[in-house]
Amino acid sequence: MGTGLLAAAASPCFGGISEASAFENLTWEKVYEEELLTPQGVLQSVCATEDYIICIENTSDEEDLPDTVSAYYRNNTDSQGNPVTPFSLAMRKKETNWEHGNGMAYNPSRKEIYVAPYTANDPENRGCLFIMDGENLQYKGKIKVSDTYNILGIGYRADQDQYVIQTNEEAGFSFRILDHQFQEIENLGEYQGSSVGTNFQDLHTTEDYILNFPMTLHMGIGDYLNVYSIAEKKLLLSSQITFPFTDVKNEEPEGICETGPGEFLAAVSEDRNDGRRMFAFYQTQVPYEEELLTEEQEAEEQQAEEQQAEEQQAEEQAEVQVQQEKPEKQEGYRWNRKIAGIGAGAGLLAGLCFGACLCRIHILRERKRKTARARIARQRIIWEKEAEIGYQEEKNREIAENRKKLI
Repeated sequence: MGTGLLAAAASPCFGGISEASAFENLTWEKVYEEELLTPQGVLQSVCATEDYIICIENTSDEEDLPDTVSAYYRNNTDSQGNPVTPFSLAMRKKETNWEHGNGMAYNPSRKEIYVAPYTANDPENRGCLFIMDGENLQYKGKIKVSDTYNILGIGYRADQDQYVIQTNEEAGFSFRILDHQFQEIENLGEYQGSSVGTNFQDLHTTEDYILNFPMTLHMGIGDYLNVYSIAEKKLLLSSQITFPFTDVKNEEPEGICETGPGEFLAAVSEDRNDGRRMFAFYQTQVPYEEELLTEEQEAEEQQAEEQQAEEQQAEEQAEVQVQQEKPEKQEGYRWNRKIAGIGAGAGLLAGLCFGACLCRIHILRERKRKTARARIARQRIIWEKEAEIGYQEEKNREIAENRKKLI
């Protein structure tokens, strides 16, 4: 136990993403690429579950055609523990028209993915979110959020059990917070014209930040990542980013998700110089800041470590001592060993020994008292016997004298 506590005390603590500037000058690495499946298809959104990286390829905005939902393995084992290759295809469904499918967010407690369709070619879909089963990619229904705007992107805040959505242009590209029942509880304000670009892609929430890519396709200014503060309700950073493209003539970052602490994955559509229409996953690591301790906290940490080390050493010494005792004495030490195992250490063991000594002294004293009382009792019996004998002898003398007188 002491060893475990010592290891816990010595392990590093991290405070997470310290500030918005951590998202600047990131280095992105391509980890996967694939050719798009349909002639006019465009990858639109991406999200991560415990087991998969999931994305939607929109087949067409003009026709009521099913879109393609693909799940790629996120880890090197599947949900049953079987070895798999990360980013290899796990399953694929092409059964549902998810409209534009511009955004996705995963709720792990419900095992559901909520799709922000952006468009509403079917009027019944206006202001709705679609529900996708996070384990089999099946359509489960839809949720009506508003009649006045469509939903452009969505993120899930697990610590608050809330959703952050971004509206389309009709509501000024505003960010709004929904509770766990998808009721609006706060409007964070409109962000139309707040950054470069003319529109926005899907969003992702992490800690206090909202991340999204502004749409800069064909503007010739490169790609940007926007970082907004939920608490401050403002844009903190619009940082230009550089993906390591090769033979790409047109590209468009479509969505971003988090695959580990500070580890982010971007999905990017790419038109290659050789005519191929592709998409690729690019990955980056945002630096986490180590949590700084005050001098008082550091002293307490050091004192705790030293105390744990001393208790561990005392525990080991107590165990060695017990093992060296004779078999008939080991049973008497068994309870002490349990106490020492919990971490009471040598101090408690010494206290028990002292208590045992006191107990021994008490027993000896009781024995002496009992012996003395028995001695006194025996003496009284002797005195009584002697008195009785003396009395009888006196009586005998009186009888003898009386007989002499009679004679």
